Amino acid sequence: MKQNGIKAKTKRKFKATTQYKHDGLVADNLLQQRFSAQKANKIWVSDITFIRTREGWLYLAAILDVFNRQIVWMVYG
Repeated sequence: MKQNGIKAKTKRKFKATTQYKHDGLVADNLLQQRFSAQKANKIWVSDITFIRTREGWLYLAAILDVFNRQIVWMVYG
């Protein structure tokens, strides 16, 4: 490996990115894990994630309509 100039990929230590011990307001869980809707635009869910790239960290956020599972809005950067 040294002669060919290659190195083994090492596993990185886990780093938590969510602050779960805070004094901020927490929204009520209105859905109670019931992810079904009778009409479009009644229930939207969202998520955000961070993606590591060669240029650095990027984020991806999306809002999904539960009724038809279509992406209503998405942003990355």
